[in-house]
Amino acid sequence: MAEAVITGENKNTNPWIIMIPVMLTIFMFALDETISNVALPYMAGTFSISHNESTWIITSYLVASGIVIPTVDFFSKLMGRKAYFLLSVAIFTIASVLCGLATSMPMMLFGRILQGISIIASIFFVGICRNIPLLCSCNNCCNPACPAD
Repeated sequence: MAEAVITGENKNTNPWIIMIPVMLTIFMFALDETISNVALPYMAGTFSISHNESTWIITSYLVASGIVIPTVDFFSKLMGRKAYFLLSVAIFTIASVLCGLATSMPMMLFGRILQGISIIASIFFVGICRNIPLLCSCNNCCNPACPAD
């Protein structure tokens, strides 16, 4: 009983429900990465830029994602994993709207960088799922069914 109070787990809630938002954000990441590859020639025509210049739309997203990876742990401990996840999804949604409203290449790059910064935090949010036995890494695990305990 004391363990349930300390870990804050609710016995009435199915822990697999956590996987729904996590999988949706992974889907958003994959969709966002591939949709820009498909739409790249059309965006180049819309912004009146060359194909080589339009590759910055993809590059900016990937570079921003790569730069943010080391900071995910720090911010998730600072804000809490749930709050950081929700903030990341909110920023990604706003950045997606900005990309949709972009009328120039700099606006598109700004939106893509913002998307790259925000979505990577959501992808690495899988750490919250460590209560699920299949995702348990057995390092500081709080799962009572963990075989390592």
